[in-house]
Formats: sequence, C-alpha cells, structure tokens
Amino acid sequence: MWSGRPSTNTLKFDISALPSSPQPHITSQNMKATAELQVVPIGQGVSVRREILRVVELLKGHDFIVETHASGTNIEGELSEILAVVEEIHQALHQEGCMRLVSYLKLETRTDKAPTLVGKRL
Repeated sequence: MWSGRPSTNTLKFDISALPSSPQPHITSQNMKATAELQVVPIGQGVSVRREILRVVELLKGHDFIVETHASGTNIEGELSEILAVVEEIHQALHQEGCMRLVSYLKLETRTDKAPTLVGKRL
C-alpha cells in the first residue's frame, strides 16, 4: 500500500562505476540507428495497401537504407531523421484521410560502433 513516503528499500546504483568507452562515431549532431517500423492504419477497410505504399514512399524520400518485409520495414539512418519521419508519416496519412494510426517502432543505437542492417543478417 502506498503511504506517500519513499520506500526505505530504494535501489541505488552508481553509474560512475561503469566502464566508459570511446565513442568516435557519435557526435552531438548525429547518431546512427537501425529501426523496425510497423504502421497500422485502423478503420481503413480490409486492404491497407495504399497507405503502406505511401509509408514506403515517404521513407524512400529520405537518406535511409530501407528494407520492407511482411510485417513492417527495417530502416538504417540517422536517429533524429528516423524519429522525424514517423511524425511525417502520421501527418501525411492523416491529411490523406486516414482517421487512426498505430505505429510500432523498435530502435537500436550503439556506442561501440554504428549499427547497420547488414550487421543484423544471419
């Protein structure tokens, strides 16, 4: 039961004890990322091919490596651009008549090297 007071069993973690590693590929202006994006138009009927083709068109308008698959799209690019394109996709599809969208975004960033889609292949 919540008493309104902080727990006396609070876990404390000192991050200064963690080893630091050089981050030569990361600057304050860019961070490479890989992502998987799934955009789900809701209430558009049985087929959402038109909306998904529009999503792919918007993604290909950016400097990304894009790989479509059965349940979404893999993306490689700058983190800030990936995040921005998700907003762009939602704005565009809403303006084009889609009433409701749900997007699932999985992101990976690394500090030891730049993540790539090629590096994910088995």
